[in-house]
Amino acid sequence: MKFYAPKKKPVNVPILSLLDILAILLIYTVVSSKFVKEDASSGSGDASAAGEERKQAALKVETPSTDSLPTKNINEKRIQIVLAADGQISFAGSLISKDLLVTYLEAMSSDAKLEVKADKEVTLEQWVFMLESLKKAGISASDVPWLIKDKSTEKE
Repeated sequence: MKFYAPKKKPVNVPILSLLDILAILLIYTVVSSKFVKEDASSGSGDASAAGEERKQAALKVETPSTDSLPTKNINEKRIQIVLAADGQISFAGSLISKDLLVTYLEAMSSDAKLEVKADKEVTLEQWVFMLESLKKAGISASDVPWLIKDKSTEKE
């Protein structure tokens, strides 16, 4: 006597949902991983072990130039703060350290006008430092004109 046995269906593995999970894991891995470039001179890439000081990479920002913008001649006398690409700061013609900038700004009279001249190669770190210094001294950054110098097109 032969009994009825139902046909077994083949097991279906949902491949599409597994691909979605795989894609999410791949994206998470790429976003959360930290890529470190090892130093070629030291085998381990640890500069502190070799006694060297590792410099922090500065973000290069392409700043707009004022050469193509129409301007009005302003006859006001302004105190100039010059930001050089190498990090030097000049306040009213004399070099000062970064630590003293806020003190100089606070010591100015309230009716004095400022203007900031910066090299085109100034890093984002220097821009932020200047904006923070103005804020600490109680000066609105929107009241201070910023002039960008491009040394490559400057006539000597």
